[in-house]
Amino acid sequence: MLTGLSVPALRHYGEAGVLTPARVDPQTGYRYFRPEQVREGRLIRTLRAIDLSLDDIAAVLDDPDPDQVRAVLLRHRERLSDRAGLLSQQLTVLDEYIEKGVSVPTLHGNRIVMINIPVNNLAQSRRFYEEMLQVEFAEESHDDGPAHLNATFGEWNTSSWFLLSLWPDDDRAGTADIGFLVENLDQAYERARSAGAASVHAPRFTDGMPRTALVTDPSGNHIGLYQG
Repeated sequence: MLTGLSVPALRHYGEAGVLTPARVDPQTGYRYFRPEQVREGRLIRTLRAIDLSLDDIAAVLDDPDPDQVRAVLLRHRERLSDRAGLLSQQLTVLDEYIEKGVSVPTLHGNRIVMINIPVNNLAQSRRFYEEMLQVEFAEESHDDGPAHLNATFGEWNTSSWFLLSLWPDDDRAGTADIGFLVENLDQAYERARSAGAASVHAPRFTDGMPRTALVTDPSGNHIGLYQG
């Protein structure tokens, strides 16, 4: 392939609207691209290699102005830096476990440890929450139930542990109202907007509450972001 992209990758990017073929043969399903799209394909491959989201790649392709591209890359660098910090913390804890063994504390009292969010597009919602919260989801299924996505926060069997699940459910999508405590409200709000959130209100102060912002996810669920 002149672009360096595999056929499944070309199909995926076409379905995502990032690299739309110039023509699709209705009989064979073969996709045909214009010569100038070779550069776009190579650019997509280059940007995906640094884990840039498809939404950000689409923004770069739609507006290749150098200042716009720089702004997109700076936001992504910030996300990667935050992720690197989290990985560094996890490595530190892991080294302690390797050196001293894993200690399992006894928990007292009750607390919420799981929230299921109904969504109408699992792949789109996965991209949104991974971008906004800088977490990774894993696909799971139980018995004959639908495939769903789980992401964990904190350390297992401690008060910091929490499970967030995304479930495909067209009938219930848009009914959840979830709040997240974040380290940097302005950055989390911008990540949410960049990942496809609709803003209900930007970061602001409210009497009796921490500084907060409110957005809706791609399925219409209300997501509150609270300054930690």
